[in-house]
Amino acid sequence: MYRLSRHYNISIINVVHSYTLLNSNLRKMAKWFIIFKMTKEDEKKKMAYELCNTLDLSEQEFLRIYKDITDTKHNFMMIDCIGNKFYKNFEKY
Repeated sequence: MYRLSRHYNISIINVVHSYTLLNSNLRKMAKWFIIFKMTKEDEKKKMAYELCNTLDLSEQEFLRIYKDITDTKHNFMMIDCIGNKFYKNFEKY
């Protein structure tokens, strides 16, 4: 269903409470991510590892950006995986 949706110009939004609860194949096909502050270090590192391969960025740089963006309660990091752009809430970072 997910792979076929692009042929029909359909967007799918997945909402999960944990990054790793979403199947890794679905994470690889995602064009955008909206990520709030995470408490589990292992999930944060897994996310950094996977997204750094897509974004051509070091894990340390990714985690620095993530920490800077999510430093305040209710802030979120939005990632455009196609354009390699980061947003703090909806403003370009």
